Amino acid sequence: MNLSIKPITNKADWQIFYEAVAPDSFLQTFAWGEFQTEQIFRLGVYDANNLIGAALVIKIKARRGTYLLCPHGPLLLPQAMTALQALLDAIIELGRTERVDFIRIAPLLPADPKNVAPFTAGGFKRAPIHVHPELSWILDLQVDEETLLKNMRKTTRYCIRKAEKDGVFVRSSTNQTDLEIFWNLYLETAQRQHFTPFSKNYLERELSVFNQSDMVKIFIAEYQGKPIAGAVVVFTAHEAFYHQGASASIANKLNAAYLLQWEAIKLAKLRGCQKYNFWGIGPVDQPNHPWAGLSLFKQGYGGQAYPYVPTQDKALTWRYSINRLIELYRAKQRGYGRSPNA
Repeated sequence: MNLSIKPITNKADWQIFYEAVAPDSFLQTFAWGEFQTEQIFRLGVYDANNLIGAALVIKIKARRGTYLLCPHGPLLLPQAMTALQALLDAIIELGRTERVDFIRIAPLLPADPKNVAPFTAGGFKRAPIHVHPELSWILDLQVDEETLLKNMRKTTRYCIRKAEKDGVFVRSSTNQTDLEIFWNLYLETAQRQHFTPFSKNYLERELSVFNQSDMVKIFIAEYQGKPIAGAVVVFTAHEAFYHQGASASIANKLNAAYLLQWEAIKLAKLRGCQKYNFWGIGPVDQPNHPWAGLSLFKQGYGGQAYPYVPTQDKALTWRYSINRLIELYRAKQRGYGRSPNA
């Protein structure tokens, strides 16, 4: 097999290949690259003239060091694992050329020793933190709505119907007014749940870029004309992703989030998506995980857990060791449970 690495600059070439790969993630779409403010690289591995693997790589400059990040990638055709090793070698070489301190790859490969082996062979080790979900909850949409409802947890079905009965109404759009509404709910949620929110500019740019390719919707749940919950859902050719969520404190009493997700699921199905990706959940064996409550909510819709190869790091300079120690400490403080030998 005669493999070569080349940059991919043509959007159509990237998207055609992206849509041929499964599973996929919006984090490897052409649009996600356009959204970045940092320098990006789109690499392709070719067998003769046939593209068999690709990777969007982002150069991130942080206070503790500069690194290359490949989010939920590389993308590989089925039975093309040889492309993975070629892409890893190319990313390592790119890291040395760009003089970064380390490389971080968050694969979207099933958690299987054979999928970890190429990383181990390339000198990678498990990262002290996850960057993107390593355990996702995904609902198969290739059944009718009646079956989807039947497969839900009884309490989830009840909450959806109760919200409808009580007069909660859900709508979707991409307009600036609804982004403003979502932003205000998002700030309230961040304050209540004590997390650092993305900036308004971040959300505005994200909506703008994805909207150019008809890849995003803002869902707003209202009660008596007042917004009480919101969500940002990203759509690819095969899958819909629950990307951001927000709510007012009254939303829980009215079960607004349950109805909002159901309406998003129905729209995803209408658009032809095969799966609805609820994004990350906490490990089953960690009942005190920060995501435990949210995970229970997501699992109520039915579906299946998909574990991926853990995030992988390769050190290129001594600065990585300092970064690793800091991230291990922070992961422990936040309750994410990475072991010192991660």
